[in-house]
Amino acid sequence: MTDEPTAQWRDLVNALLYNMQFVRVLDDKAAEEYARHLVVRTELDLTPAQEHALLVDALRSGERLTERFPQRYARHSEEAVRGFLRRVVARMEEMRPWPTPAYQALPMERWADFADAQPIGRIGMRYVRVEDRLRRPFRKVPGGERGMFALILRLRSGEEIALAGPWWPDSKDVAVLTRDSDRAAETLTAFLDATGFTADEVTSLTTSA
Repeated sequence: MTDEPTAQWRDLVNALLYNMQFVRVLDDKAAEEYARHLVVRTELDLTPAQEHALLVDALRSGERLTERFPQRYARHSEEAVRGFLRRVVARMEEMRPWPTPAYQALPMERWADFADAQPIGRIGMRYVRVEDRLRRPFRKVPGGERGMFALILRLRSGEEIALAGPWWPDSKDVAVLTRDSDRAAETLTAFLDATGFTADEVTSLTTSA
C-alpha cells in the first residue's frame, strides 16, 4: 500500500534519481554537491527540513527506492543509490543549522487572496522567463482571467506576494502583487533581495518610487 507520506518521499527520490543518471561516480564530492543543493536551493519547493525528513523516511522504508524509476534512466544499482543517499543525509546533518529558503511557493488556492491586489512592481519579461529564473512553475489562474498565469510566494522575510502575467492588456509583462499596500516599497525590496531580480528588471510601481 502506498500512503501519502510514501508518495512524497518517492517524488523527491525520483527527482534525485533523475539527476543521478548524469553522475558517473557517486562519490563524496557528488554527495557534497547534492547535500548543498538540497539545503541551499531545495527540491520540489520543499524546505531543507522536509527534504531531510523525507529522505530519512525513504531510507528507513522497506521499499526499493529505484522500483518506480524508469529502468531506461537507471544508471546506479539500488545498493549504490541507498549508500549515496545515506551520505547525502549525513552531509545535510553536518550543515545544520539550515538556512530559511529565500522563497517558497504557496498553493494556487491562495490566489483568491490576491485577486483584487494592486501591482507594486512590473517585471519586464514573459512569465515563462520568470519561472525559469525562479525555478518554480506558474499555474493557470482559476476563475475567468483568460490566459493569465500566476505564482504565489512566501519570501524569506515573511512577506507573501503573487506574480501574475500577462497582467496588462498591451504587454506580456508580469506584475508583482501584494495584499499589504502599506508596506509596498518594503515588500518590493524584499522580493528583489530574495529572488535576485534587479531594479533594472523590475519597475517599481510604489508611491515612494
